[in-house]
Amino acid sequence: MQKLGHQIEKFHKEQQAVAQSVTNLEKEHEWIADEKDNFGRTGTPYDFKGQNIAECKASLRNLTERFQGMKKKINPKVMNMIDSVEKKEVSLKNMMKTVIRDKKKIEETIVTLDEYKKKALHETWKKVNGDFGEIFAELLPGSYCKLEAPEGKTINEGLEVKVCFRPRKSRSLMNMN
Repeated sequence: MQKLGHQIEKFHKEQQAVAQSVTNLEKEHEWIADEKDNFGRTGTPYDFKGQNIAECKASLRNLTERFQGMKKKINPKVMNMIDSVEKKEVSLKNMMKTVIRDKKKIEETIVTLDEYKKKALHETWKKVNGDFGEIFAELLPGSYCKLEAPEGKTINEGLEVKVCFRPRKSRSLMNMN
């Protein structure tokens, strides 16, 4: 009984040590918390059934020795810096995609606004041109006046006043010196 009591006590101590070891490993390696649900499941890399613990421990010792040997050659801080830079790269690429998408939306909006501006300018020109001609004819009977785009240009590029004091003679006020 006493022997079994000692064994039970020994198992409890081992269990506490293992639990503490697991907690330390979870703190040390972030991926453990993410993959914890897959531990022991069949079809996952963490399927531990059918694993020979003695072989795993020997493999662990071998890998630990190799790691210690490499640790002298590789600076772990640099490896962490590389991970950090790679994460920033992914983040920047995502931001770049967002900027490119936003740029396309802005360009589409500019085109739409430009078309709206041209339409509004054309409608305003029609209205002002008609009223302007009527007012001018009323002030100077027998004369005619209109707003036109300069030769070879559109109303978006500017307008000039064309006046006709006698029928069929039209001159731009821009050219009258």
